[in-house]
Amino acid sequence: MTDSDFFLDDGYFETGHISALDGVHGELHFVYRPMIHADKEAYYELAKRADVAPTTAIATFVTRHLQEWSLARPIEVEQVERLRPRLLERLFYIVMGEIASDQEATDLKN
Repeated sequence: MTDSDFFLDDGYFETGHISALDGVHGELHFVYRPMIHADKEAYYELAKRADVAPTTAIATFVTRHLQEWSLARPIEVEQVERLRPRLLERLFYIVMGEIASDQEATDLKN
């Protein structure tokens, strides 16, 4: 185990992968800064505002934490909001630290 198994220091990034789900969404590779608890609190505060749509709150925080992704479109709230729902939810939960990134097929060979 390393220190990064327990702490999220400033400037720390992780690589992520979401496998394709036939008929639902394609494969996504990405680099992100995991949320710390203060980020989660800020998300919850934004999400409960009546003037902010739930999807906009999710897309706002995903956009803030994504460094790069394998898609041709820019990482912008308007683009993240257009992701297929299951893909956006998986991406959000990974960035939020609620679920782990999928393993790539090359990782499973070892």
